[in-house]
Amino acid sequence: MRVAYFDCWAGASGDMILGALMGAGAALDRVNHGLGLLGLGVSISVAPVRRGGFAAVKASVDGPAGPGDHPHRGLSEIRRLLADSGLPDSVKARAVSVFERLAQAEAKVHGTGVETVHFHEVGAIDAIADVVGSCLCMADLGLDAVYFSPVPVGGGSVRSSHGTLPVPAPATLELLAGLAVWDPGEQHELVTPTGAAILTTLGTQCARWPSMRVESIGLGAGSRDTARPNILRAIVGAPISSGAEAGSGLAAGRDTVVVCETNVDDATGQVIAQAVDRLLTAGALDAWWSPAGMKKGRPGTKISFLSRPGDVCALVDLAFNELPTLGIRTHEVQRFVLDRAMETVETAYGPVRMKVGGSGKRVLTATPEFEDCRALAEARGIPVRTVIRAAEIARGALPVEPDKA
Repeated sequence: MRVAYFDCWAGASGDMILGALMGAGAALDRVNHGLGLLGLGVSISVAPVRRGGFAAVKASVDGPAGPGDHPHRGLSEIRRLLADSGLPDSVKARAVSVFERLAQAEAKVHGTGVETVHFHEVGAIDAIADVVGSCLCMADLGLDAVYFSPVPVGGGSVRSSHGTLPVPAPATLELLAGLAVWDPGEQHELVTPTGAAILTTLGTQCARWPSMRVESIGLGAGSRDTARPNILRAIVGAPISSGAEAGSGLAAGRDTVVVCETNVDDATGQVIAQAVDRLLTAGALDAWWSPAGMKKGRPGTKISFLSRPGDVCALVDLAFNELPTLGIRTHEVQRFVLDRAMETVETAYGPVRMKVGGSGKRVLTATPEFEDCRALAEARGIPVRTVIRAAEIARGALPVEPDKA
């Protein structure tokens, strides 16, 4: 299993993601071969540059020049373009899922339907090359999972086909909803809609670096050379399961985590729900609540969360700020964990991401991502169970070993 972690020090854009993955070892010739299958006459070129004194890779899209490069493509046209190409199915599915998510964000901010959205800049050849090229890079590197850090969003304004927009752009902000962002004080765009769509669709945000054995590092350069080094780092390697029992015959590795819990009897449901949500966003591995009987016969609530050992202090401090409690109990436990990966399957209703758990080449569990299923069900006016079942059937037709093509 191989994973990549994007350290979004200075933001993220499509070309920065491409440059970072190229710098981490993705083969340019294979990526350009894949782009050639789109029939758009487009390719990627890379050049060494320096940003803030650091050597980095600047990826650029080469292709036809002229006003016709920016047609207002809709989602159905992009789906058809990808379906008619000779790209590997896994790459098609990942690319379609990025554009599906982007369409949902655009539809929400413009108050229209998903199928009527026209992508403007994002439907242009260079943006299509960024998305498909990034998916080809991930396939070439054999990535099973992608993670990314909290994202700096910047400020000020940016010009687009819709006129002058605030930064972050509305679609970018919608794509980042529910995720951790921060303000570095830069008055320009740091995260583009394309960059946000790629990371949030194909990756999982984590507050700290995932445990991994580093194999390669790539630095992707942005267009500007600013005071803050305008780079995106991609760190590629193999995940580490701490304390895994080598040769024990166990299906899972083991690691150590900390269970934190507290009882309250004077917090409303809204406060408890907000606390759980904040804990998950801040990096808790899991968070939940359950009914509890308190002293003097009072009904109360036990709030629990699971933390990596290094995150305990920060998460406990957050819980004290969010909850009316005077004490939080903690104790270390060991847990057995499966290798985890994300796959995308194609259904009759659209692409659905699957959470896949296994050991080595054995897949032991595969669960459809509910938010993907819900979005597709709402868009088509069908029960969400129908989409879930279609995803389960589609996953059953795939190889037992997660696809690394």
